[in-house]
Amino acid sequence: MLGLGLSIPQVATLGTGGGPSNLLPISADAFWVRTPSPWGTALAHHIVRNNYTAASSNGAPSECWRRIGTVEIATVASDPTSPLFSYYAGTGGALDYALMRSGGTYGGSFHGGETAMAMALLGDGRVLDHTQAASFSTFKIARPGGQGRQSTITWPDATTMSVEFLLSINSDGTIEETGSLTSTAAFATQYIGIDAFDYPSFGQRITSQGTVNTASDSDISSGDGDVTYRAGATGHTARIQSNIPSATRYQKTTTDNQTTQVKHYPTLASTSGGAFGTVSWSRTITFGKGEPDPPVVLHWQGSVDGATGYTTIQNGTQYSFASNKIVLTRSGAASGAARVLFAMTGLSVGQQYSVPTVLEVTGGSPSAGTTVVVSVNSNGASGTQIGTASSGTPSFTFTATASTMYFYFNQTGTTGSDNVLRIAEIGPVTAA
Repeated sequence: MLGLGLSIPQVATLGTGGGPSNLLPISADAFWVRTPSPWGTALAHHIVRNNYTAASSNGAPSECWRRIGTVEIATVASDPTSPLFSYYAGTGGALDYALMRSGGTYGGSFHGGETAMAMALLGDGRVLDHTQAASFSTFKIARPGGQGRQSTITWPDATTMSVEFLLSINSDGTIEETGSLTSTAAFATQYIGIDAFDYPSFGQRITSQGTVNTASDSDISSGDGDVTYRAGATGHTARIQSNIPSATRYQKTTTDNQTTQVKHYPTLASTSGGAFGTVSWSRTITFGKGEPDPPVVLHWQGSVDGATGYTTIQNGTQYSFASNKIVLTRSGAASGAARVLFAMTGLSVGQQYSVPTVLEVTGGSPSAGTTVVVSVNSNGASGTQIGTASSGTPSFTFTATASTMYFYFNQTGTTGSDNVLRIAEIGPVTAA
């Protein structure tokens, strides 16, 4: 038995074999598949079942194994919960298919209502026990014999859909997927070949023609089945190659920016009350890593003497401008430190930027205690520290998470201490 009440023939001893990849058990409903990466590290793919949402969805059951995320780790023996980099952290949603009845609920995969009819986990053709470590070259979510696993999705109105789905993870971390859906019912919304990537890390989308766009809400050119998502700051890429544009009733492929993730949605046209019929597809997802984009150097505009282009959000009496200097005075309470913010405009999300300063820091103790912070909020809330001000600091680097962000020095230290920050030019910061 394999945990779903399914009788699975033991075609080989569980957990034996060898190969560069391995299965790392987590629980009764989850495990990792770790593989070498082509650039010398490793990839870990998170596989789960009984993981679903009931919001506008069928909910339980959700019996089929499915991938919910991929991360980069140092080696095939490393802990995936402490990754070097995350392609997708598995925060929810389907990475395969989702279908909705008119006026009804979504079903399949993350959206539930799916019962496994024939399913097995295979390592080089051997049936695996997901609670036992194993090594192999190729991993598959399939059925005994290697064909696609079979399942049935059932909606509350008793509508059903038959599914055959095969997911393979090769020894270099590449994912190969084939799927086939069949139903006599009509469906209003239909997505196949879905994927997702962390945002703002993956801020670039590259078409097969080499066109680079920001990964924002927009449609991809009709008929383009070769799309790459890229993290400019690190050089990580995920290339999706599919035959979905030639599938029955293919309509478009859309990138949907959902704040913390970008979803890749190949979409089929509504069946307009007619039968869904059968729709089949295949795709390959190849993970890569190239050279990161060099930081774009921002430019200070204006000068301190002009006292323009800034916003102070705390204690206006605790700062002053003079001769290209900002003087920040610590008044004692944490809320008493002066914060002077400068807007940075024209930024591209996911791009790495460098803010030149060449600081001269003088004043009372601790003279080097001023933190350097960026925030997406004009009041400086929820800021991220990108450095500590010290004399001779040439620049501070950060990755943009919004088109407009705010840069500020945050005074720290004891009551009455001053930090004098001498900067050649200061004012609004732009990417122009």
